[in-house]
Amino acid sequence: MKYQAKQSLGQNFLIDDNIARKTMHTFSPHRDELVVEIGPGEGALTAYLDELGIETLGIELDERLVLHLRERFGDSSPVSIRHEDILETDFEAIAGETEKRVRVLGNIPYNITSPLLFHLLDEREFIHDVYIMVQREIGERITAEPGSKSYGILSVLLQTYADCRLEFSTSRNVFRPKPNVGSAMISLEWNNRWEQHIPDPDLYRVVVRTAFGKRRKTLRNALDYLPIPEFDPDSLDTDTSVRAEKLSIREFILLTREIAEKYPEYHAAIQEADL
Repeated sequence: MKYQAKQSLGQNFLIDDNIARKTMHTFSPHRDELVVEIGPGEGALTAYLDELGIETLGIELDERLVLHLRERFGDSSPVSIRHEDILETDFEAIAGETEKRVRVLGNIPYNITSPLLFHLLDEREFIHDVYIMVQREIGERITAEPGSKSYGILSVLLQTYADCRLEFSTSRNVFRPKPNVGSAMISLEWNNRWEQHIPDPDLYRVVVRTAFGKRRKTLRNALDYLPIPEFDPDSLDTDTSVRAEKLSIREFILLTREIAEKYPEYHAAIQEADL
């Protein structure tokens, strides 16, 4: 049965079996893993997980599809479906209920891409890795290098905590309805390469967001908007004459460390600003 996609939920159903198989080959699930599938939709990827005998928890917001998927896969299947908003999913609770490593897979609603990525970032302690289909432009941003036009907030914050790869691209034609843009499968494999060097993750995120908030301005002018009382960019030893896209992750961490050391009152200020 074909379901009418709901624009309000950002639904685009995967209808190309070749891409479904390519996704599963790239993701390469194993029976000693628990897969959390984001937005199973009509079950294009779920069917392969079921066939492989992979324990799967599908998180679906559309009640019509929840009922359809539960009926399709039944009680004897390793697939279970939860009616829930993925942005509210508690991965700590999921990880606490299994001895298997938790992996995330999905063709995600494009209208929640950024908040979803940051939710997964915040929950990374309980997630082994992530393979999701996103807009191609977003995939290029996530994997962009310093100095490129695509390099920005997503690039820095995700690459700080993960090895980010653009696995493959797809055309508009593999979905129903066709989105306006092409898509790409990206993978995020969490690591702690940089985390131990960051003085305060909250400050780091605020610094990165503020630096790119005024993208055409120099770092000095952009950092003027930091919500820290009496903050003066000229007090920094960091070269602030360049734009944010020129800074590497290491340089953003050093910048954050310098701000933390010179403005120890930052904590209350950024909490109040809620950035």
